[in-house]
Amino acid sequence: MLAAVVAYGLWGFLTWPLPLPGVIIGIGAPVLAVVLWALFVSPRSVVATDLYGQSLVELLIIAGAVFALIWLGLPIAAIVYGLVGVVAGFLHGRAALRRQQRER
Repeated sequence: MLAAVVAYGLWGFLTWPLPLPGVIIGIGAPVLAVVLWALFVSPRSVVATDLYGQSLVELLIIAGAVFALIWLGLPIAAIVYGLVGVVAGFLHGRAALRRQQRER
């Protein structure tokens, strides 16, 4: 998640003209990603969602960071981040599903 916030910030500051749209997007995009993560994905999330909803939000945050890295001209970093993020999300989701099945 931290890498996604950095990618959003770099994308906002480096691709948009400064000062006005670049500063707003450079600060707003990472804040939006953190707010979405805090609302839906975090361990103490405000909005109670099931595992599939959490996975969808996490996947959207990762996909946005991948597109931001591609837009910055860093396709290798985008591929590596996307693969690591998807594998980590898959493993986390699989462990959470097993925990849910054991609780039943």
